[in-house]
Amino acid sequence: GGAIGILFYLGTSIAGSMYVLGAVEAIETGFNLGDLFPFDTETFALLLMMLIAGIVAVGVKYVNRGAVIFLGIVLVSIISLCLGCTLFATGAFQGELDSSARKFGDNMTPYYGVDSDTGKAPSFLSLLALFFPSVTGIMAG
Repeated sequence: GGAIGILFYLGTSIAGSMYVLGAVEAIETGFNLGDLFPFDTETFALLLMMLIAGIVAVGVKYVNRGAVIFLGIVLVSIISLCLGCTLFATGAFQGELDSSARKFGDNMTPYYGVDSDTGKAPSFLSLLALFFPSVTGIMAG
């Protein structure tokens, strides 16, 4: 059992650091915060890890109290999505699409756009390889 425990600990630790780096890269890309200073990605990742460590140190009791706030945010997002779909379907809100651009079949087949950084389009398997470990864990095989 000890060998599996050590591997699980190492895998979880490395996965956690990779999730933090991915989150920092997403934040930098989304808010255009890249290349502010040397080692900015590493500095932001270190700050995020300190924040996460602080949350863990506080304890689950206080984290669960904050869960109601996050649940409220998720529920407001879901309600906004449903309201937007309903308003768009009834014609009360036109959005940015005109009537000729509304085609049901547009979202029935995948379209993997070309990445502007690499010039390559991802495949379904490459996206699955990126997503699968994050939802299954290291023990899934």
